[in-house]
Amino acid sequence: MRPDFGLKNTRRLLASATALFFASTTLHATPVTGPWTLASGAATLSNTATSSPTWGDGTTHNATASALYSAFPLITLANTGDKLTMTGTADLLGISSGNLAFRFGIFNDNSSANATDWLGYFAGNAATQNGVLDVRTDPNTSLYSSTTGASTLASIDSTGSTSLTTASNPVTFSFTFTIERISASTLTISTSLFRPSDSAEFAGFSNIVDTNPTTFGFDRVGFQATSTLAADQIQFHSIDVAYTSAVPEPSTYATILSAVCFVGAAALRRNRA
Repeated sequence: MRPDFGLKNTRRLLASATALFFASTTLHATPVTGPWTLASGAATLSNTATSSPTWGDGTTHNATASALYSAFPLITLANTGDKLTMTGTADLLGISSGNLAFRFGIFNDNSSANATDWLGYFAGNAATQNGVLDVRTDPNTSLYSSTTGASTLASIDSTGSTSLTTASNPVTFSFTFTIERISASTLTISTSLFRPSDSAEFAGFSNIVDTNPTTFGFDRVGFQATSTLAADQIQFHSIDVAYTSAVPEPSTYATILSAVCFVGAAALRRNRA
């Protein structure tokens, strides 16, 4: 056996362990199981203790001009690379106007006793644009998804139909909302409101920068169906939030260290032999 065989392998192991350490992230995905609460309007809610709430009872426009939300345990994007993502799908039943507006977002309730004065971000479709992304101002006194008490971070000019409606009923959409910390003072926001039936995108934003965030902590997801959406019912499926930590957990450190020690010791024994 070559005398440097163990040493070379140990070096390779250390290099691999170092690469693994810097690439390591911790992902926590959690269903948002409510209780789902009506923030405005008179819609009928059911399945409120699941990640698939039913918004509206299917009668004419029952889900229209209303908003609902759910809490989840506070997640703070404390380190560069930390990321929070909400995902899910929604079946919109009976919509007769597609232009205004279905909104969705991630928020911090800002210790508010009701659904106003929240901080955070929301996106949605719009009448003359293929998407608008807003940030809540601090302070504000309006509903979390209202454009009053918010400012526009980005918008997409219309390049085609802005209508959510199709010949299908209900119409299915998938939604994604991601907030990532990229520096000590900066967040980026990426969103999607996607109609799989024809691959139409209504709120496709990628890495929109906010250099002056009002919060790095988030504990609410929220939705709004404005009055012109005219939805009879919105059936959600599998609303999740996933937190990705850029800093490995202690167990990751221990695993890497144990692997280095074990293989290093084995290589040293081979070298001595």
